[in-house]
Amino acid sequence: IRVRWQGDWNPLISPRVTAAEQKNTDRKAPGKEASELTTDMVLTLEEIVLNDRELPEMRVFVGFMLFTLYTRERVTDAARNVVEPWCHGRPHVRGTIESKTVSEKTKHGQSKARRRREVIILGPAWGLSKKGSWGHKWLALRKQLGRNAAKDGTLQLRIDRNWDTVPGTVVDANKVTDVLRRIVKTKIPAHKSI
Repeated sequence: IRVRWQGDWNPLISPRVTAAEQKNTDRKAPGKEASELTTDMVLTLEEIVLNDRELPEMRVFVGFMLFTLYTRERVTDAARNVVEPWCHGRPHVRGTIESKTVSEKTKHGQSKARRRREVIILGPAWGLSKKGSWGHKWLALRKQLGRNAAKDGTLQLRIDRNWDTVPGTVVDANKVTDVLRRIVKTKIPAHKSI
């Protein structure tokens, strides 16, 4: 049975339902979503990790950003990971970077039905850049700086303005966004698309 109502009036939506809906939407903050990264932005991030003239601490942080980007892992879930990632074999265009965690450390693994499951985190170790594998370089830099997810209790510590890590902290999505904005302002030429 199809029912066609005159005008905007619908007897199935009463004033009481409308008021309750309005009251609930007033409590919710409007959703915030960052704009998508452009190809130039991703290439710039990869080039920072691969550039030996950049600060190693900055390169490690940017590598973490690429890890979350290519594995499609949430920043907080990836930061809580205590298993050091690894790359399979030598640097290769089809190479992968991998890690694993348990479902309790992810946002969607909190329910009882989803607990105690191993979650494989997998993504390409070679991105858009033709200069090399960002994944292999990132892991080598982590090792060089003495970073270890198991020892630190996190895959990425929070950083200060000088790119130094703050022990006993975990990076969050807001910090990653702030760093990304700073990089976009300083590293991407104005004539490139942003």
